[in-house]
Amino acid sequence: MSFGHLNHGKSPLEVAGVTGQEADIVSFACAEAVTVGDWVDLDSSETGAVRANTVVQGNGTGLCIGVALETVSAATVTAGGARVRVCVSGYCEGALTDGSLDAAGNTLRPAAAGACMKGVPTNALPIIGIALESDGSTTAADVYIIRRY
Repeated sequence: MSFGHLNHGKSPLEVAGVTGQEADIVSFACAEAVTVGDWVDLDSSETGAVRANTVVQGNGTGLCIGVALETVSAATVTAGGARVRVCVSGYCEGALTDGSLDAAGNTLRPAAAGACMKGVPTNALPIIGIALESDGSTTAADVYIIRRY
């Protein structure tokens, strides 16, 4: 299903992160440095509608909406007008994890420092995706992002 955002499934030549053909990608204002693969949150420090169009590195809250597909440096943010493309639904490679994913099918919940973690039934944070693989000995995994934006 298309919602008319940016093109679906941007090739790796256009953004650093790799997404699937039916993935939805949205461009956001970026209020702080993010690295490709970071989960990002809507920026609650903003006011009005700006907070729904600006992202920051994920910090383990219910405001997590997707994975950054490119790196934005602190210098770019300081210079003003920084933007980042974010996969808000569908397949995404190399999403940052906290190292807790032990199997494909793990549900994902927001974690601190731009990562996600394996969800547990008592966790009050929303499900943001599904692991398509274990993160093994790394802190990244291919995931399917559940639309929240």
